[in-house]
This record gives sequence, structure tokens and C-alpha cells, in this order.
Amino acid sequence: MASVSSPITHAQLDGGAIQARYAFILGAIRRRLREMVSLRTLGAVRYAGNVGGTGSDTIRETFYDGIGWGASMASTAETGTTSLSSVTVDIEDIAVGRYSLGFSESYQSRILGRPGEINVELLAQLIPNSWEATWMDLVATTLAAAAADFGTSGVDMSFDDYLDAIFYYRTLDGFMFSVDGRPNLFAMLHGQQLVDLATSVKAEPNYQFPEPTDAQLAGRGPGYQMSWLGAELYQSNRVTSSGGNRHGGFFGGGSIGWINAGLDQLQVENPQTAIIVPELGLVTEFRGVPADAKLQMYSNTWIGMAIQDDSQVRGMVTDA
Repeated sequence: MASVSSPITHAQLDGGAIQARYAFILGAIRRRLREMVSLRTLGAVRYAGNVGGTGSDTIRETFYDGIGWGASMASTAETGTTSLSSVTVDIEDIAVGRYSLGFSESYQSRILGRPGEINVELLAQLIPNSWEATWMDLVATTLAAAAADFGTSGVDMSFDDYLDAIFYYRTLDGFMFSVDGRPNLFAMLHGQQLVDLATSVKAEPNYQFPEPTDAQLAGRGPGYQMSWLGAELYQSNRVTSSGGNRHGGFFGGGSIGWINAGLDQLQVENPQTAIIVPELGLVTEFRGVPADAKLQMYSNTWIGMAIQDDSQVRGMVTDA
């Protein structure tokens, strides 16, 4: 594929190695394969709030222990003195950061363009998809910040690696595999990790039966794969790579939180043409640059994500 840099010009689309505007090239604009998966609507990553209008870019949550179920009563003699207990307090912060994306095109490209061809208005309609892609990138980088990992650097993911993760949550004090009938353990792994895992499962005697073997080896593409041994398993090739490894991970529902900054107080230059998506905190604006005969489009959002309970997030680091 050839790269078309901003501003998108007729000269780039009609000449050189691309030649995308020859009259004999007909039909709708088509896009190359690209992962189109988001876990945002599952409730697995908890929405922690909106910092718009708060005077701060950070939400701080307070966690307590040594109370309620975490504080058993001590056996005490009939006239003995009661020992006073302590309460444990912890805080976790999530801060928003700015993420942006922009495109431009020349007046000439717009004037000569065919209906339905790439232009800044069409690109603006696709920006919410770019926002979801950014959100998923944040999930991947947040998992890579897990306090501890399963798997072995430079070694393919195995069935034993998967069991290690499941057994960890089984022995984690107070962890529930389901809450109110909904799954509460999620895994996001790279496609290569799942391929290696399936290869390992083929050698397990207990999985040499049609139904379970089919479930492990079936190709589904990105997104939900299956519920297996208590975990809801998802594939995403947005999982990060480092040092020749893939860094997927497991996390309990709500153990990762995300926030945004609402746009209620934002005054845009041209509200009639701006596209604002309040629930995402996403604003897209347009401007013309007559001196350069260009049209420009800019999108901005303010979101953030962080681990809220280190004990419920574990990485899976295996060979890429």
C-alpha cells in the first residue's frame, strides 16, 4: 500500500505509484483488514467518572480494608479488655491525557473527487472508531503494567501457563468468578498466544474429545473466543510487544478503571459544524486554510485508564 500524507492532494491520488483516480477504477471505497474490537461495553473495565468541571485531571478513589468482612472479632475473656483494631486505607488515581488525530485535504482534491471518496467529512465520521481503537490500546498498555506475570519470556504460551493464571484467581482471597450471574474474570491475549495455547492443548489427553478440542481450535478472529475454566477469553492483537514477547493478561471485573473529561464547558469555534460525542468526551472540528487551499479536520479527546486493584490484574508474557 502507498501512504497518502496530509494534506491529501489530487496529485498524490492521481499520480506516482497510486493512480487511484483513473477513470477506469470504479466502485466503492474499500478498506484493508483491521481489527475492529472493543471491550468497553462489557463492563469488564469500570467507568470511574468524569473530571470535566472538577478543576483536576485526576480522579482519586479510596479503598478500605480491616472493616466488615475483613475484620473478624477476637475471642475475649469475660472481663478482658477489647483490643482496638486498625483500618487500612489505600488510594488509587486515574488521570486523563489528551489524545488527538487530524487529517487535511487540498481544495483541488475535493473539487476533483468522486462522490463517496475519502475526504475530511468522511474521515470525521470514522473518528469514533479511532476513539475505540485508542481505548483498546489503553487496555493493552494497562495490562502490560501488571504487578506480576505468568508465562515465560521467550517461550510459547502453554496450557500450564493458562492453568497457572486460573489457579491464581481461585486462591485469591475473596475473588468471585461470577458476580450476580455475570462473568467476573477476563483475559485479553494476542492471537499468537492463543495459537500457541491451542497447540499445547492438542497434546493434553483430557482434551482429545471432539467438543472441547473443537472449542479450543476453532478460528473466530478478534474478539470473544470462549468461556474457559472460569475466564472470559478475548483475542486482541493490540496486546503489546516487548523484548520479543507478547504481554497479554487477566483481570477481574472492575479492577481496571477508566475516566474521561466531559465537554460541557468547551466553547468550540464553529459549533454548527463541530461533531461532539458527549459520552466519549470526543470533539471533531473543521477549518479551512484559504492561503494554502486546504481543508483541515482535528479530533481531540481526554481519557485515562489505570489499574485499581493490583491483586486482580496479572500479565501473561510469552514468546511472540
